[in-house]
Amino acid sequence: MDRRTFNRNIALVGTAAALSPFGIARAQAQKLKVGVILPRSVTWASSASRARRARTSRGRDQGDARVDVELMNADFESNVDTARTRAERLIQEGANVLVGPFDSGAASAIAQVAEQRGIPFVINIAAAPQITEQGYKFVFRNFQTAGDIVRNGLDLIGELFQATSSVPRTGYTCTSTTPSARA
Repeated sequence: MDRRTFNRNIALVGTAAALSPFGIARAQAQKLKVGVILPRSVTWASSASRARRARTSRGRDQGDARVDVELMNADFESNVDTARTRAERLIQEGANVLVGPFDSGAASAIAQVAEQRGIPFVINIAAAPQITEQGYKFVFRNFQTAGDIVRNGLDLIGELFQATSSVPRTGYTCTSTTPSARA
């Protein structure tokens, strides 16, 4: 299984898990309409293009039943107001759940819309912790917060130096030394 397939499966399983308390994922007769809000232009276009290709699957097996998934793509143009408008439009067009974006500002705007309309919103990559710390009932995170990213990165630095037998010499570079050279 390659990285893209793994990420796609994790995203779909996360979405199904987030929807199960609402009975949406268990609906047999209709499609699960997932509104995917990503930037197709400007800053994040290439990353969004890769993410969109990874989400081209039309359905996933969930236990005994097959969930038919319809993806409804929207471009928020790296603009917070446009993200809010696109979220509203996707909900009006029948989206059962919203997924996206990369940008925390846009995610915050989409979270407000989702909460007001009672539609589950799965945050994909946006790392600002404030979005999920507001007590929203319909907002879920599929990615770690910015603080977790920094904390986990710093925790791994010691392991990196130990594994490479190097020690930090300055704040910008490190020089590799062998254990015998340090003795």
